[in-house]
Amino acid sequence: MIKKMAACVLVVSLIAVTVYFSKPYFRESPMGPTKTISDTAAADPFGKYEHPVSIRLGYAVDPTGADLSGGETLEKNIWKTVIKQNLNIDVQVLWQVSKENLSQKIDLAIASNDLPDAMIVNQLQLNEMIKAGEIEDLTEAYNSSASPEIKKIIDSTNGLARPSWTEAAENGR
Repeated sequence: MIKKMAACVLVVSLIAVTVYFSKPYFRESPMGPTKTISDTAAADPFGKYEHPVSIRLGYAVDPTGADLSGGETLEKNIWKTVIKQNLNIDVQVLWQVSKENLSQKIDLAIASNDLPDAMIVNQLQLNEMIKAGEIEDLTEAYNSSASPEIKKIIDSTNGLARPSWTEAAENGR
């Protein structure tokens, strides 16, 4: 459970850095276009955003609910509350599937280009996303803003993490 929570915090931190340095874009919503990311980005990539930022995530869940603390749900839990309070990021649940169906759901999301803002994928899925133009080069954001801890994690892969985003960069993503 602690590893899952740490992974969630790590993913949200990476998303915050990504959002801060991504090219401005608009996402259509039922309430109309949202502000560009550059309009809402905090001056400190590890600080709280001035205006709310929303990210959509897909989750693998235990259908029995055993991976949640008493009374918590994916929509309402301590992690979402802390992220909202400390970063002003609203974590939204785009979809949830059982752990057994996660890979199939990710494949479907990639094929339909109906992707969450962040998700963990395997190498084959990443390759498909690169071919489909669903990946953006984050080298500049990584070099300028990744924390020493994140760089240590990436460096600990002995180069396995770098070729994927290098390939995306070479393809203009």
